[in-house]
Amino acid sequence: MMRSNIIFFAQDLNNKDNDILMQNNVTVDNMNKIQELMELTSQVSLKGKKVIDDKILKVFIYKDNFLIIIPTNSKDSSGREAPILLYSNINDDKELILKYLDNFLQIIDRQIDKKALKNILYNVKKDNILNIKYIIVGVLVAIMLYLIAT
Repeated sequence: MMRSNIIFFAQDLNNKDNDILMQNNVTVDNMNKIQELMELTSQVSLKGKKVIDDKILKVFIYKDNFLIIIPTNSKDSSGREAPILLYSNINDDKELILKYLDNFLQIIDRQIDKKALKNILYNVKKDNILNIKYIIVGVLVAIMLYLIAT
């Protein structure tokens, strides 16, 4: 069985402290490792196919990996949106991703629309990208309503 490589990244909101990066539910502090993981996530956004490209949400697929840029209820100290990046393999256990996400959200003290993200996670498939496009309208409406309410 393939080992999971689930990565979450969030910028520091005050733009002074270190950004937060977790791999497989463990905080990564080593700068070389952080750089390696950030290059891995960048590869998906630079070389991958953008299957959702919206002001609120972006999803990329490259080979068997995906990157989701998840909106949060937070802005940084300059007033910019502060999304979370999620990188994983298409075949990784979705419930494990959601479990790690819950822990990550507690650490960074932010909120997201988990129902919308769960919809996307369960529809990210290398050979069935169109499923994502069919659910995106409903997901975007849910995210917009969530952001308006918070």
